Amino acid sequence: MMDGDIGVDSQLGFGSTFWFTATFTKVAAEATAEAIERVASSIPTSPESLTGKRVLVVDDRPINRKIVQHQLAAKGMEVDEADNGIIALNALQAAAEAGKPYDVALLDMKMPKIDGSTLGRLILSEPDWAQTKLVLMTSMHAGDSAQPLLKSGFADYLVKPVKESQLLQSLLKVLGSEVSGSAIANESLGKEGANAEKHNSSSLKILLVEDTPINLKLVRHQVQLLGHQAESAENGQEALDKLAKNDYDIVLMDCQMPVLDGYQATRALRTREGVDRHTVVIGMTAYAMQGDREKCLAAGMDDYLSKPVMVKNLAPVLERWSSVIKPSSHQAKSQSEIPTSIPNFSDHQFSDVVDWVRLKEISEGDPAFQLELVQGFIKEGAMFIAQAKQAVIDKDWVTLANKAHQIKGASSSVAVQAMPEVANQLRHQALLKNPETCTKLIAQLEQILERLKGHIDVSPISGGDLRSTKKPATSGVSAGSAQKEGASAEPGKGTSLNILLVEDTPINLKLVQHQVRLLGHQWESAENGKKALDKLAENDYDIVLMDCQMPIMDGYQATQVLRQREGTTRHTVVIGMTAYAMPGDREKCLEAGMDDYLSKPVMVKELKVMLQRWSFVVKGNLQADRSKSERQTDIRSSSDPVDWAHLQEISGADPAFQLELVKGFVKDGKNFLAEAKRAMAASDWVILANKAHQLKGASASVAVQSMSEVATKLHEQAQANTLKGTPELVDQLEQILEKIQGSVESKELEMRSQASQGNRE
Repeated sequence: MMDGDIGVDSQLGFGSTFWFTATFTKVAAEATAEAIERVASSIPTSPESLTGKRVLVVDDRPINRKIVQHQLAAKGMEVDEADNGIIALNALQAAAEAGKPYDVALLDMKMPKIDGSTLGRLILSEPDWAQTKLVLMTSMHAGDSAQPLLKSGFADYLVKPVKESQLLQSLLKVLGSEVSGSAIANESLGKEGANAEKHNSSSLKILLVEDTPINLKLVRHQVQLLGHQAESAENGQEALDKLAKNDYDIVLMDCQMPVLDGYQATRALRTREGVDRHTVVIGMTAYAMQGDREKCLAAGMDDYLSKPVMVKNLAPVLERWSSVIKPSSHQAKSQSEIPTSIPNFSDHQFSDVVDWVRLKEISEGDPAFQLELVQGFIKEGAMFIAQAKQAVIDKDWVTLANKAHQIKGASSSVAVQAMPEVANQLRHQALLKNPETCTKLIAQLEQILERLKGHIDVSPISGGDLRSTKKPATSGVSAGSAQKEGASAEPGKGTSLNILLVEDTPINLKLVQHQVRLLGHQWESAENGKKALDKLAENDYDIVLMDCQMPIMDGYQATQVLRQREGTTRHTVVIGMTAYAMPGDREKCLEAGMDDYLSKPVMVKELKVMLQRWSFVVKGNLQADRSKSERQTDIRSSSDPVDWAHLQEISGADPAFQLELVKGFVKDGKNFLAEAKRAMAASDWVILANKAHQLKGASASVAVQSMSEVATKLHEQAQANTLKGTPELVDQLEQILEKIQGSVESKELEMRSQASQGNRE
């Protein structure tokens, strides 16, 4: 690999010499030395370089803050103070929103309410605050415990009492590393590593089955953008041939294709695989068409995506099925057989009790709301554990299993590490009626909860005032606990839904309420299936988010009763919320009469896609209908048939690739139209319908809505076996295609002009 050799020379009594040779690329030493010298000269080395830098000092003791404030203000730094974590988070948020983020935050380790390490992890989980360097101030005996924090993102730590010289030296080092790190990277690394995501350990091997070249190019780009490998087939038969020779993690299957369509190909695949194997197939079909979902599932597909496929929708679908196909060691462990011995979770194994980065991903909340969620869980967790203890004493195995399930779900929802696995084991042992093992597992849960309490106080923290040497700073970060049900965080965006949330665990309910409100929808709640049915008898809801496992009446039973009650006159959309990637969950949800399902903990990005998908069904896509009528007017007046902003949203690509897509479509479009004309002349309705379908899909994929609408009409005429109006429709398509060609030329000129201007600058 490196064109070298390796060997050993050994002589008894004299010793051994191990050697190797290797071939390396020659480095320009002089250029590297010059780069290092330039970088070194740019690193601040004197206190004067601190002038104007912004620092936030977080310490609960006023005298400590006053000393540090005095020392740093004397060096010309802008110093703000905060006496607890919430005030600090508010200050960071306000500074970021004002466009003046802090350069450094000094965090005291030992503070009530929230300690310095927990506060630091909250800050590190927020991308908007990434440029703020964190320095931990810790007591003498805690110096060793600060070392692991440096690996987790802290820039430095200081041992108290902090001398002024040590403080200044630390700040110079921290701020200097910011300059040197970026400079060295720019000087010597160039663009290496830009495609590191392609080597992601969870990379999937995907077969793309699509007959329209421009659609295939778009989806291939999106798949590669997400770090996965892709191969392609242009129809169902070719896909089956490839599946016979190769293994794929996922098949993205277009539904309507010549030779063999996606439905037929999937049925043939399921017959061939039998019970020995199951390849995940995700259908790609027209967006929100009634009956499409049922048709996909009936054919044996596992999921479906609407076309044109949006990269923001593709990502969570692939992520969901990736966890099924390639479960992580964490998931595999939690779903495997329960070990006969009880694991000993030592302190170092869960020193980071909460995974703050994952909690942010789950909640999409600000750090204050994330903290509020964890505080709520501490209270609920203590109550659940107490109830579990009593259930063991009473040998009430049903209650014990229920409490274990609640602990597992709630701890997963707030990203408390290790606890979901222990709670899962407790539930299994409860079902086995094993009191000794259950007692040991409850002790493990108590141990984790106590460590969590050691980091976070459950008492509410007042916002307080922020003190600054320059000017009073407003601290208006909301705790994310608006009392009004359905207070919209995105007023006017999309179609607001009226949602019934059915969930028995308070912390899970609070999280989903926050997510639904964040997405701009209204909600009401019920704590079990019986109460949900009572509310559904009195009120109309667009969608029900139904927890599957609840006391009194679970989600499966409630949905079955609802379907019987509604009969054929009505159909309320029910989306199950169930354990992530558990075998059989999806089938159980659908058999009960649910329309779809979400894995728990519910992620806001997946919930958004799910609600958006079903809003088109339950609301009849009123917004799309309205915009369609507006577009019919705009088409005549607009000089640009391509919606470049929407194309960016679809492709997630740079302008050059977008331009390449549209150019490819112009070429394909001309061929499709020529073939459509020949089909018209021969009255070949099958070919004409196929070409109209290809034009419709391809034009939608490059955001040419006017053409997609005309192609839809042509497709309808072809299916009706009539030439009436078809020549006029083909003429319209040709006119739009000419406009697209003009748009491409204008876009190329614009890009050349921008590039030329950039070069001059």
